[in-house]
Amino acid sequence: MFSALRKCSDKIPARLVVAIMCFFACWCTYMLRLNLSVAIIAMVKPLPGKESKGNGDGAVYPALHCLIARWAPPEEKGRFIWSLLGGTFGTVISFPVSGVLVEEWGWRESFYVFGGVVLFFSIFWIWLIRDSPDKHPRISEKELTYIEERIGTNVERNEGAKTRSKLPILRIMTSLPFLALLLCHYGNLWGLFFLLTLAPKFMSDILDFDLKKSGGLSSLPYLARVGFGFVFSAVGDYMVKNETFSRTTIRKIFVVFSHLASGALMFLIGYMDEYLWLTVLMMTLSLGMNGAATVSNLTNHHDLAPNFAGSLYGIMNGIGVTSGFIAPMISGRILEKNNGLYEWRILFIIGALFYIITGVIFIIFGSGNIQSWNTPKATAEDSQPEEQGAED
Repeated sequence: MFSALRKCSDKIPARLVVAIMCFFACWCTYMLRLNLSVAIIAMVKPLPGKESKGNGDGAVYPALHCLIARWAPPEEKGRFIWSLLGGTFGTVISFPVSGVLVEEWGWRESFYVFGGVVLFFSIFWIWLIRDSPDKHPRISEKELTYIEERIGTNVERNEGAKTRSKLPILRIMTSLPFLALLLCHYGNLWGLFFLLTLAPKFMSDILDFDLKKSGGLSSLPYLARVGFGFVFSAVGDYMVKNETFSRTTIRKIFVVFSHLASGALMFLIGYMDEYLWLTVLMMTLSLGMNGAATVSNLTNHHDLAPNFAGSLYGIMNGIGVTSGFIAPMISGRILEKNNGLYEWRILFIIGALFYIITGVIFIIFGSGNIQSWNTPKATAEDSQPEEQGAED
């Protein structure tokens, strides 16, 4: 079996295998997260008004961004980042499967099943994946040369602990392009958490929509983000490859879709009143437009400092996920006295403003140029101001 798989893998580009495995790594991460949420509900009776929410990202996403920085040529970066939406697709598939397992077999057995799947996947990950192309035993010389030439010297290849560059945290946190990206990412997560956690409550409480009987309708927004995201990432990579615009301009163009368009559609949801199908359509389009994040805020840190892509994403996501509990807290206070259409309209306007304002900030202050602190060892470069306008 393994010999046949080895022959098959030898014919497939190693970086394609890395992208596919990243997709399933994110799938597994969300699969375990969702099963835990479903199992907790089965184990204990939840308190009124409380929900079991969590963030299953942990160290997985920063590690995958670090891997992508070493494997993805610039003209393929968007599609590599799109592979990280495997978690979104995993949500659609895993939630009903987990529910059936818990209902039919019990919550203990659901852990055995999903744990076994992840263990099986981990064996393939260890076998197929290496930290960098030059360490991969089955990569062709042609592909290795192509990746190294396209990535260039922006990513360190020597990973020894004594020679690895230290994270220039002070310069990062005082970098205007990174701070603009940080706000952009925060606005993105605020809008996502709001739509994915609170919009279903709006549909249930205000529009009397039975989510349990909706079939695949409730999955449409998730699928739209995955589908639109692939299209956006392919278009973005095409523009980078053909140098249609500068890297900075490309990132800002896609922020128009991922933030401004998503925010405008979210704003409209609050004015749909009793139009259920229009509400579902607006939600689907809003998350679909947000798929452009694969070419904007989810990729931009690779432009700024590919050497520290994993660390930058860890900072961005560590701060960004706070919106996952701040947004519900604010929503709870607004809906505390009255759970009516007017109050929900205020919430949708707040979510839309987070999208739009942070998107505008990035359009003004964001950059697609590599920053001098990407190579902090180069003291000669450190003494020069960072370029904000010229393309890397």
